Amino acid sequence: MSATSKVFLRATVVWIVIILAETVHGIARIQILEPSVGEFRARQMAVFSGAAIIFLVTRSLIRWIGANGPFALVAIGLFWMVLTIAFELLIGRFVFGFSWQRIAAEYDITSGSLMPLGLVFLVFCPLLASISRKSSDPI
Repeated sequence: MSATSKVFLRATVVWIVIILAETVHGIARIQILEPSVGEFRARQMAVFSGAAIIFLVTRSLIRWIGANGPFALVAIGLFWMVLTIAFELLIGRFVFGFSWQRIAAEYDITSGSLMPLGLVFLVFCPLLASISRKSSDPI
C-alpha cells in the first residue's frame, strides 16, 4: 500500500469516527436542544458545538493519520467534505425520505443555514488541528 493510500485510509477511519460522534451529537440536539429553542435555532447552535467535536476528534487523531504538509492536510479536509456531503445526501434522501428541496435548504446560507460554514471548517480542520498539536508540543 502506498503512503498516500495509507494516509487516506486512515483519514477515512477518522471521518467515520467524526460521523459517529456527529450522529450522537445530532440525536442529543434533537432530544435536548430542539424542545427548548426549536429545530432551526437548534441546528444553527449545533454547528458550533459540532465544530468543536470535529476539532477535538481531529486533533486527537491527526498524527495517526500521518499526513505531511498543509496541502495534504487540506486535501484530507476536502475529502472529508465530499464524504460528508455524500453521506448527508444519501441518508437524507434514502433513509429519512427528505425531498431534494429539504436537503438543499440545509446548505442555503441565505436562509440562515450554517451548514456551509461547518463544511468550510471541516476542510481546514486537519490543518488547524495539526497546527494546534505542533504549537502545544514541548520544545
